[in-house]
Amino acid sequence: MQQTLVKIMNLEFKDSDDFVKKYGPPLAEKPEQMAIVTFGNYFEAVGSLLKRKLLDLDLVWDYWGETYITLYEKLMPIFAHYFKGEGLKEAAGYFLYTELKKLQHPTKTP
Repeated sequence: MQQTLVKIMNLEFKDSDDFVKKYGPPLAEKPEQMAIVTFGNYFEAVGSLLKRKLLDLDLVWDYWGETYITLYEKLMPIFAHYFKGEGLKEAAGYFLYTELKKLQHPTKTP
């Protein structure tokens, strides 16, 4: 999973069109797309377990909290492209994101 997270963190794109220009179609069999699919599948499972109350939210926060939020927000343009309209809000990964955002503390600036 570490390689997947690093691959995603190193992606540079402005929106879904920019992603396609730089990396190719979202469902191409390339390392960047495979990292996104791996991330999405893993966290869809985590979100599904959380939604069914089979995982504790605090435990998920301790393990993945800020990392998941950061990566999810980075990939949001691609997810929005996949899930047209309200479909995104039905995804377990989106449920996970909204639940973790509730626990996130605002960043304090000095």
